Amino acid sequence: MSEQEYSLRTLLAALDVIESFTSAQDSAQGVTEISQRLGLSKAQVFRILYTLTSRGYIQQDPHTHKYALGLGFLALGEAVRSRIDLLRIAEPFLVELADLSGDTTYLVVRFGEEALLADRRQGRKVLQVTTPIGQVLPHHVAAGPKVLLAYMPEPDREHMIKHMQLTAYTPLTIADRDELRRHVAQILKQGYACDEGDFEPDVYAVSAPVWGHMGSVVAALSIAAPRNRSDRKRQKQLSELVVSCARRLSAELGARVGELSDGRLLRQRA
Repeated sequence: MSEQEYSLRTLLAALDVIESFTSAQDSAQGVTEISQRLGLSKAQVFRILYTLTSRGYIQQDPHTHKYALGLGFLALGEAVRSRIDLLRIAEPFLVELADLSGDTTYLVVRFGEEALLADRRQGRKVLQVTTPIGQVLPHHVAAGPKVLLAYMPEPDREHMIKHMQLTAYTPLTIADRDELRRHVAQILKQGYACDEGDFEPDVYAVSAPVWGHMGSVVAALSIAAPRNRSDRKRQKQLSELVVSCARRLSAELGARVGELSDGRLLRQRA
C-alpha cells in the first residue's frame, strides 16, 4: 500500500469514528465499543481518539473513560452556520447593488490565507466583469481582498504582509510591502478600497467592509466594472453605492454601525 493510500484510509477511519458518535444510542462511547461497531482495531481507534481529543474535537470523561464529541465541532458548526447565513442575508444586497450600478457585484470572504469570491450577481449592462464564483485571490490585489486585509486585527495583518508573496499580476500590482502598508492606511482612512487594474488590467473595482454582530469584518462587498466606463465621476458614484450597501448589510447582520463624515464604517459600542 502506498503512503497516499495509507493516509487516505486513516482519514476515512477517523471520519468513521466521528460519525459513529452521531449514530450511537449513547452519546458517549468507549474504545472497545467503537472498535467492535466499526471493525477497527482498538489501537487504531485509540490513536484516532487521542488525536481528536488533543485538538478539542473529542472529550473524555475522566470517571467513565468514555469519549464524546467535543466543543471543537461546535465551533466548526457555528462557522458553517455563519457562512451560510451570510450568503443568504447578503444575496438581496448583491442583487440590489447590481441593479443600481448595472455592473457585477461580489461578496468576498476570508479563505485561509487568501480571499474567496463567495457569491456574484451580474448587472444589466452588456459588458460585464466575469470573474467566477470560487476564485481565490491573494490579499494584495483586487478591491475585496484588500479590504479584508486592511480590516484584519493589526498583528494578523502585519504578519500577513510580512510573509505573503507579492506576485505582480499587472504593472499596477502592489509589489512592495511598505507601499502595501500605505495602501492599507488609505483604505482604513476612507472606508473602502479601489482596484484600478492591479489584478486584471481592464477592470476597475471598489469594495467596502461588511461588519458582523461581533464587531469584526466578516466579508467585503464589491462592484467590478470595465475601466473604460469608470471615470472619476463614476468611481465616486460606485464608491458611495457600495459603502451605503455594505453599511446596510452590516446592520442586517446585527452590527451596530454608524457612518462617519468621511464615509468609513464604525461599529458603535453599546
